[in-house]
Amino acid sequence: MFNLLVLSFLILLIVFATFKIFKVEGLRSISIQRYISLSKQSRSYDFSSYIVRVFQIIISLIMFFVIIYDFGESNILYRKISITELLLFFTFDFICLSYLNFKSIKQKIDLLSHIRSTLYIISTLIIISMILHFYSLSPVISQIITKQNQLMFFVPKWNAIMLAPVFWIFILIIKDSQRQIIKSPGEYEIIDYQNMILLYARLMIYGVVLVLLFAGGDTSLGLFDRFNMNSFQLELLQKFVFLVKYIVMIYILKWTHNLTVSKSLSEALKSSRLYVLVTMLTFIIVCVIKVYQL
Repeated sequence: MFNLLVLSFLILLIVFATFKIFKVEGLRSISIQRYISLSKQSRSYDFSSYIVRVFQIIISLIMFFVIIYDFGESNILYRKISITELLLFFTFDFICLSYLNFKSIKQKIDLLSHIRSTLYIISTLIIISMILHFYSLSPVISQIITKQNQLMFFVPKWNAIMLAPVFWIFILIIKDSQRQIIKSPGEYEIIDYQNMILLYARLMIYGVVLVLLFAGGDTSLGLFDRFNMNSFQLELLQKFVFLVKYIVMIYILKWTHNLTVSKSLSEALKSSRLYVLVTMLTFIIVCVIKVYQL
């Protein structure tokens, strides 16, 4: 148990350090659009751009290596993870570039950078787990990674990819949502792009909550996890409970949506931050419970 706690602390420390690096200047450096804009303005690349770019290339190569390498029992699992992440990467890129086609380059850089940074954070966690599992440094980690329908690098298996929206929303609300334009002296108006971000943030938050409620492993949180990705054979009572939870979540979503439709920017930011914190705490609590149930 002590080794598990130490390892958990080290992984959280790495994630926090990565988050702090991306949060500063390096966050904008991930997008290829930055290099295009810099070349047009005849500006030299800053040091953080090189660091983040090298990090991106290394992570991409390692994730590609995961696809073609044979990991034995965990081979299918790792390939599913890496292929899913690569597909998400290209899908997000395509959607963002298409949807924001008429927006400014600045906004493209911000949005794509947030998405990419969260994917690379998850990639880093995957790589750490791979190293520990490959060299058998920790049997606890090996059990967590290979445990079907339970945990994968301290995160409920089918909820792992949902970490990306949580990190992304957290960065957006702290940073991007505070970018305003002056309408008149003393009066501010949030632009349509930020309204869209706040709306998507709320929807993604509830998406994370829904996944936590309806997907995951078969643990003592049975009512929350019976409906998983490997088995859809549910008893009648479980189907009824699933339906009730779904209806309740719809009404909660409708109720909280009315609360978050604020008249002022400050109210919108305040309520959004609150929901993000609640969601993150819920996610962490569920993860901790599942870790101790192994």
